[in-house]
Amino acid sequence: MKNLFSVIFIVVLFTVVGCGGGGSGGSSAAAQFIGRFFVEVSETSDPCGIESSPNHSFLHDVNQDGDLIALTSGEIHYSGQVNAAQTGFTVNATVATSGNCTSTLSTTYSPPSGDNIFDVVNTTAIDCGRGVCTVTYSGEANYFGGNP
Repeated sequence: MKNLFSVIFIVVLFTVVGCGGGGSGGSSAAAQFIGRFFVEVSETSDPCGIESSPNHSFLHDVNQDGDLIALTSGEIHYSGQVNAAQTGFTVNATVATSGNCTSTLSTTYSPPSGDNIFDVVNTTAIDCGRGVCTVTYSGEANYFGGNP
């Protein structure tokens, strides 16, 4: 009888231990980046002399579905995903500009540099058929609100 209780105890113990904590094999929940961010950036590279203003500020509204990110900035809609480390994200958009040019825009939010503050890099690759020129800005995105 004592052996039977020992076997039952061991089975129950392994069942409880085996069921705890979520285990491996499935993907973990994505970090959450939903909300509104006030972004301030300064020009760090403009090899073609395209931009006339070295500083910009704007709003980013970020929505998320799992690892997928949708970011809106004014009339521009970006899409992308959370990075593998679940610490930030990158989004991209392509827009037509004047003079039969296209601009490929990319924004990367990196791990926070403070409470609710992310490091941000914006790049704009401008292609007018004579080669591509990439303008880069860097700065910070400050989270200031819930769902956009």
